Amino acid sequence: MHMTGWKALGVMPLVLACAGETGIPGERGEICADVRDVRVCWGCGAKEPVCLVAHEVPGPVPRAGWRCEGAGAKRSCVDRAAAAGPFSCGNAREHRNGNVTQQCVSRHPRMPDDGEWECADVAGAVTCRGGEPAAGVTPGPPDVGWRCGTRMTEAGANERICLDLSPDLPPGDPHDWTCRFDYGNGVRRICERPASTPSLGSPCRDGCPEGATCELGRCLPPGPNVSCWLDSDCPSGTGPCRFGSCAQP
Repeated sequence: MHMTGWKALGVMPLVLACAGETGIPGERGEICADVRDVRVCWGCGAKEPVCLVAHEVPGPVPRAGWRCEGAGAKRSCVDRAAAAGPFSCGNAREHRNGNVTQQCVSRHPRMPDDGEWECADVAGAVTCRGGEPAAGVTPGPPDVGWRCGTRMTEAGANERICLDLSPDLPPGDPHDWTCRFDYGNGVRRICERPASTPSLGSPCRDGCPEGATCELGRCLPPGPNVSCWLDSDCPSGTGPCRFGSCAQP
């Protein structure tokens, strides 16, 4: 179910605090996005290609958390529970070595809209391709928070690509989880902890995922220019496809 209204469905306009109130600058980049638990801007200045800015959300925070889009005065947030199914978590297991593992499953994971999508989770970012309307289904409005573009292929532009840098996660530390999509019995999003690999937005102490760089102590992706699904989609000289964008080598 996708949101179809405004205030009645929990869309909250958001006024960002000024830098003097937070100690962190407000929106000041060419592009800004939520990357898990941090707010990142790209193109912040000639000597500052990327910066962290105030990650403001309305209060009180709903149980599932807020999902936001837009920047500055146009930033608004919705309850995450409005357009995605909850996670069902099994009991945590403590092993002889002291490690605690747990698996959580969402049987109705978030999608860019009501179309037919194929999605993959790589290092904490969800990239989806497709979007063709499902047979017999009246399309609803797009979900908030996605960045979408047209896939570049040799055959021409014929497929949509959407990127989510702040996907849904089970409760707890957002950097504890590694997630994947499973299409064996419907569509499921499966998250497991402890995380097996570093994720976007996580502290750099354990290294960063391929395609991300350590900036300001966090693993951050390149500025999103969503246009690819595979490395072969990227024109020569523009680098491999990372997080839906052709990253410069």
